[in-house]
Amino acid sequence: MMKETFYQSIMIESPAGYAYHKILCDDSGHPYDYEFIEINPAFELLTGLRDVPGKRISELLPNIGEKERNWIKSCGEIAIYGGSKFFEEYSPTLKRWYKIKVYSPEKYYFITYFIDITKETIKETEELLRKSEEQYRLLFENAVETILVVQNEHVKICNPMAEILSGYPMDEILTTPFLHFVHPEDRQQILFNYRLRLNGEPVPSINTFKLIRKDESVRWVEMNSIKIDWEGEVASLNFLVDITDRKRVEDALKTSEEKYRLLTENASDVIWVFNVSTEKFTYISPSVYSLRGITAEEAMGETLEKSMTPNSLLVIQEAIARNKEGFIRDPETQKYSIHEIQQPSKKGGVIWVEVSMKFRYNPEGEIEVVGVSRNIEERKKSEREVIYLSYHDQLTGLYNRRFYEEELKRLDTERNLPMTLVLADVNGLKLTNDAFGHLEGDRLLQDFAEILKSNSRADDIIARIGGDEFIILLPQTDSVHAEKIVNRIQASLYSKKSEKVVLSVSFGWASKMKPEEDFNKVFVQAEDFMYRKKLLESSSMKSKTIQLITKSLYEKHAAEQGHCERVSKLCRDMGMVLGLHTDAVDELSLLGLFHDIGKIGISERILNKSEKLSNLEWAEMKRHPEIGYQILRSTNEFVPISEYVLSHHERLDGNGYPRKLKEGQIPLQTRILTIAESYDTMTNTHPYKPKLSDREAIKELRANVNRQFDPEIARIFVEKILKRKWHTI
Repeated sequence: MMKETFYQSIMIESPAGYAYHKILCDDSGHPYDYEFIEINPAFELLTGLRDVPGKRISELLPNIGEKERNWIKSCGEIAIYGGSKFFEEYSPTLKRWYKIKVYSPEKYYFITYFIDITKETIKETEELLRKSEEQYRLLFENAVETILVVQNEHVKICNPMAEILSGYPMDEILTTPFLHFVHPEDRQQILFNYRLRLNGEPVPSINTFKLIRKDESVRWVEMNSIKIDWEGEVASLNFLVDITDRKRVEDALKTSEEKYRLLTENASDVIWVFNVSTEKFTYISPSVYSLRGITAEEAMGETLEKSMTPNSLLVIQEAIARNKEGFIRDPETQKYSIHEIQQPSKKGGVIWVEVSMKFRYNPEGEIEVVGVSRNIEERKKSEREVIYLSYHDQLTGLYNRRFYEEELKRLDTERNLPMTLVLADVNGLKLTNDAFGHLEGDRLLQDFAEILKSNSRADDIIARIGGDEFIILLPQTDSVHAEKIVNRIQASLYSKKSEKVVLSVSFGWASKMKPEEDFNKVFVQAEDFMYRKKLLESSSMKSKTIQLITKSLYEKHAAEQGHCERVSKLCRDMGMVLGLHTDAVDELSLLGLFHDIGKIGISERILNKSEKLSNLEWAEMKRHPEIGYQILRSTNEFVPISEYVLSHHERLDGNGYPRKLKEGQIPLQTRILTIAESYDTMTNTHPYKPKLSDREAIKELRANVNRQFDPEIARIFVEKILKRKWHTI
């Protein structure tokens, strides 16, 4: 008893607070409160609490907070499970620091001993605060970024970096509104964000703006801002970093990216990226729409297999596999690989595309193919045309000599024997060209080519090997069957009628019967045969053509027929008067009839023009003697008069055309024709000259003797043909 009293007196007199408690648990056995059983006087002195025994902590501290609830939990664990523990705790309610020992003498009970360490803690805290402030001051003053506090739109405090960034001294910074340092373009946004932040509104913490330095230069800054309490009022704590250099790099990069974006999006070529690992396209430029008629999104959704034809897929897959190995071994030495492929087009069919490819590693370390695709449809078309033209005649569409010679080498084998060679030569092509122009001559050749094609077999080789020469190569065909084919072609020729030209062709053929025979000799045999037939057929054809030419001329120029017939009669009469041989008289008659045949090559507009011809038109008209000469000399029966036709506008004084012949250089027949034609022209209606009477015409003849007309022939013409006296007119 004495011992217990001793301990009680020690507890009562102790300067340390003492309390004996019972822990209170809920139905689950969790502590939620505790009850004071006894305390010592020091407890009341150190806590300021009165009438404590019998009360719960929740009654003594009704506004218990999270910290007190954690304290109950800690004490409850010791009361239930036993043990002891030291704590240094701050009581927000009592506003004091305590050093406490807690232990449990028996289950559900615990004892606390504690002392008030508030003064010591404050001293320690003040020392820590002093050290902390010193550290922050060092950080503030030596920070590499600008730090400033803005309150009421003015800078309240800033570190030395603010002077470096702005170029202003500290005193000016602290007396100048903050917005003064912000570029006018950015002030509204910075002020708006500043006010929202201080009002507690959600606003981005980082802002980028242009800062105006004292020397009026501009720097880009990035400002990170937070709301703080400064001397009892809200303010903004700001951290500023000069990002001018970074901004320049970003702008340059953006410009570069924009430039390349414009290039990729507007280039006619398609730029694409294919991930080899995932076997997917990761980028395709919009120009794919122009190339294939699909959007970039549609193209990126395609597999490699779907994006090209099967044959092209094999080419690309093989190229990727082959070049990938080289790239892995040495990425620096790789070169572009170029391939021609075909891709499907939404517009229909497939198109030819040239693909240029190169490998690279992407940021994830995966291998990609960077490619450029170009439409080469026109180029391939041109190539096909070049190949076609290299083996075809452009005018007729038949094969040319080159193809014939190559095919002959291929076909000249024993299994193709007998093989017959047919040569064909179009008669009178030059005559047709001279009379009707090269367009009509070309049409003649094209008509014949169509006849050849329509009468040929699938394995026959038909080629145009010269201007008017064609060849037909007939494998496994003897001369008998070849003749039947030629007869069939001839029948088609006879049925092809034209009002202008006669389509006449001479054929010759020969056959190779044995392997050892030289095909060159076969060619010579066929050629000789053809020329023999041509001698018989060509002249007749040309005569018919000249008749057609004359008919066409009369249709173009209605007055020409009467003029030629009258001149022909005058020439015949002059020949008889001069006592020329009958053949010469007939020749003069023929000359009068055909002297203007060259006008077939003159424009119908010029021939029928009622006004005087212009210089250019007259130059065109003066070509008709040469045209007539070329037409007539192509036929043996007209060769003698062709020279007279060429010179029928020459003059004795040398001022005629086309060769400016003089006096004796001009043939007699031509001098007779010149007088007869001139007289008929003067005494008959002419588009741009008035008609003369006989008397007036004779005066013109007399006036131009020794210049244009032969004086003796002119006199005989007047006296014998016109029955007039030469000197009385």
